[in-house]
Amino acid sequence: MKKCGTTFRTYQNTLLVLAPDGGEFASARQQIKRLLALRAISDDKTLKRHLSDENKKTLESKIKNLEGGIPFSLLSVYRHLAKPGESGVEWFDLGLPTVGERGSLAKRVLEYLKSQEVLLERISPSNLLRKALREDEQEKPISEISEAFLRYPQLPMVQNLAVIEQAISQGVRDGMFAVKIGDKVYFKVAPPAEIRSANAQLIRKELVQQAPSVAEPLPQVREAVPAAPSKPGVKAPTSAAPSPKTGVRHLMLRVKVPWDKFSDFVRGVILPLQSEKAELEVEVLVQARSESGGIKPETLESKVKETLSQIGAEVVEEIYE
Repeated sequence: MKKCGTTFRTYQNTLLVLAPDGGEFASARQQIKRLLALRAISDDKTLKRHLSDENKKTLESKIKNLEGGIPFSLLSVYRHLAKPGESGVEWFDLGLPTVGERGSLAKRVLEYLKSQEVLLERISPSNLLRKALREDEQEKPISEISEAFLRYPQLPMVQNLAVIEQAISQGVRDGMFAVKIGDKVYFKVAPPAEIRSANAQLIRKELVQQAPSVAEPLPQVREAVPAAPSKPGVKAPTSAAPSPKTGVRHLMLRVKVPWDKFSDFVRGVILPLQSEKAELEVEVLVQARSESGGIKPETLESKVKETLSQIGAEVVEEIYE
């Protein structure tokens, strides 16, 4: 629950684990063993030739019955659900499925979590405010609020981040709190879609009421910077910072990221650029060195290459030593 491999798990509040029921597991195991044995008989052409027509029909009938019943048995087996909680692991019992119930385990878990209000499709603005801000906090970046609901098990599980955004939008319209984006404050109006942006802040309504004006952009004070004297034949250096009016049309970064910080890189760099509706193309250079025995070939084939194939990654260059 706490770790993913050797690193600490970041999004603990998105983790769910299914565990089997002891009694139901033993029964299902026997059914599966019996099905495998009957299939072995059916696939053995020499053995099957010596069976009478009646026995062949009985064999096929038993195989069909087991194949139809095992999926239902598995729903009965994996009925215990665990998730991280505020004071440790929390356990839930999904109960026995109804006769004839079909569907995947994931679907059954999803429906259960919604019915028990463990996984929220909606959250009230008042509940969001109470969970998001401590009593001594007056404002907080919305990106941090969204992250908190994914990270910390003491907070409710939400179906997706749109649940947070909907609650914030409703709370702003109802005047429960305000959103500040850049130099503008939105209060009792519909906030723009940029509430996902990195500089969007949720602020208490008390701060808004004290402000002289929230309809206009908040004033910005800039110190005048004297222009550097130019020399003949020498061009003044241009700043790489984007113009506040035009913005950056093309960005290319080449960075070295510690492997255990890659999720932070995606969260802090890729997702903000995606929220700006930028077309992203990411090329990753992986250099792996093993001094003790080398990397196993099966690891490269069954894990690394298989994963790259499944996610549709294009291998630009491959070097082995």
